[in-house]
Amino acid sequence: MEAQIAGSIIVEPVWMERKIVPTETINVTSEAQCYFVWLVTTGQILLEQDNTTLNISPGCVCFGALSTGRTLTVEAGTEWLSLGLRLSLFEQTDFLGNFRLPICVKPDAEDRHRLASWLTEILIGWDEHTTASVLIRTGLIKAVFGFVFALLVQKQEPQLLATGAIPEILRQLKTDPRISVSDLAHATGYSPAQFRREFRRWTGQSPHEFLTRFRLNEASHRLVTGNDLVATIAADLGFESLSHFTQIFRETYGLPPARYRQMHIAGELER
Repeated sequence: MEAQIAGSIIVEPVWMERKIVPTETINVTSEAQCYFVWLVTTGQILLEQDNTTLNISPGCVCFGALSTGRTLTVEAGTEWLSLGLRLSLFEQTDFLGNFRLPICVKPDAEDRHRLASWLTEILIGWDEHTTASVLIRTGLIKAVFGFVFALLVQKQEPQLLATGAIPEILRQLKTDPRISVSDLAHATGYSPAQFRREFRRWTGQSPHEFLTRFRLNEASHRLVTGNDLVATIAADLGFESLSHFTQIFRETYGLPPARYRQMHIAGELER
């Protein structure tokens, strides 16, 4: 199940490097909305962040969000592999706020070897941009995140929508974009009230907001890739009426649907 959930999360790499640092204390002001994955190979790191103190020893995997005020105290000759990621789910970048981060876990020898191999391969191919190398790197990065996400779920009790509802929601939407919030709740085994409450807690938005955004994204895609009538698209995606669809589309994209399509065909609009 963790693999299904991790597969629904958009993972974008930011950096990959091997760090070797002399003994020092490092006060870090970090880029917002990024996460880090560390695998320490030698030495010790003391990480103080967000009222959490972690002693990270060789063989440990550390995962967390970057934040200002982070302090690292590093033993001489400490070496670690560091992968930076941007993550999003349902277009939300803070969805892991339901977990207590950072975490530090020491996997067994086989898993450590596997993770080290993946990170090393990512590092070696980081600056290669052939189609094959990009595909391999993308697959390895997703594998690393899936590995770390599984550790996170094992270490902490996940919230409702981290335990299977996410893949089911996506499957239901792909099957029937017109599905209602109540039907989504029923499909995932929860009452509508509980579903709405937990959905907002997990994603930062209401199910209705997410459904509207999902349908608008599908509509914009169909407008520029097909020939269906605007009214057909509105009906297929479950909008109340053509006028309602046109109004919401204009508010979101700045143009009515028909004009949006015309400008895209004419090359005046980049999607």
